Amino acid sequence: MVSVETIDALGVSPAAILKAARRLAAAGVTVVSTNKPRFDPGDPMAQWFVEAERRRSQVPCGYRVGDDGVTLVPDAHEQEIIQRARTLRGYRHGYRAIARALHAEGFRSRAATRITHTQVARMTGERKR
Repeated sequence: MVSVETIDALGVSPAAILKAARRLAAAGVTVVSTNKPRFDPGDPMAQWFVEAERRRSQVPCGYRVGDDGVTLVPDAHEQEIIQRARTLRGYRHGYRAIARALHAEGFRSRAATRITHTQVARMTGERKR
């Protein structure tokens, strides 16, 4: 059994806390805090915190959060969009023209909206995030 004052002592984000708690649980260790008698990594509330963390965090274009809730894995569809945008940029097209071309080719953002010139600039690596 591990005793902590607050459960956030296990990590800096809800996903990191859940990951640490799962590792400890797999090793047969129970985590006890003063805020909550026992932290259960299978608790629906713990899962909710991980989902909230995923929605809040800014995952770079071309990647998605892996099944463990922590690692980033390449997203094939977004990688295709990035490659196409870089190809068009190599032909010296402007950001707005690339955004229009991507829209015409049927590409959409994660939110299923038109890709903007600002997004094109970010995905081609030519503007600060």
